[in-house]
This record gives sequence, structure tokens and C-alpha cells, in this order.
Amino acid sequence: MKRDQKYVKHLLDLVQAEASLDGITKERLVQRFVDTDGGHGVTQQEARYTLSLAIDAGFLKAVKATNMLELVVQLTWAGHDYIDEANAKIKGQS
Repeated sequence: MKRDQKYVKHLLDLVQAEASLDGITKERLVQRFVDTDGGHGVTQQEARYTLSLAIDAGFLKAVKATNMLELVVQLTWAGHDYIDEANAKIKGQS
């Protein structure tokens, strides 16, 4: 599988849209990513791979939910910076 910057940006945007102190569950995030991929036909495997890359890069963190049954995902400072830089780049191209 290849890293796709558009997928990373979309994933981070989804987490930011669902922002809360509790985060978004990993499973809900993967499903939202697949459901809102803009017609690219992203599979769950690609969504999970992109999520794993974003966590490894430090853009997201996964922690145990308060119920200790699920992992929740939250945006990190670096993730916010990535979104800001990507948005600035997009704005500069238009």
C-alpha cells in the first residue's frame, strides 16, 4: 500500500470535525473514512493503514476509552499543524 497525502488530510479533518475530549472511536473513524472518501473507493484496509501511518507520524494518538473496551483517537498538536499547513497550501493554489 502507498501513503496518500489526500487520505491523511481527509482522516485528520474527520478527527477534527468529531473533536471532543473523549475523541472518536477507532472503529467509528475507519467507517466514517470509508463512507466519506469522496468516491475514491477506499477500503477498510486502506483506511486502517492510513490511520496507522497517521498515529506513527504523531498526527493522532490512540488511547483506551474511559470504558476501557475501545480505543479512541484524538488529534495531536502536530496533527493540527499538519491540517493548518495543508489548508494553507490548498489556499495558495487557488
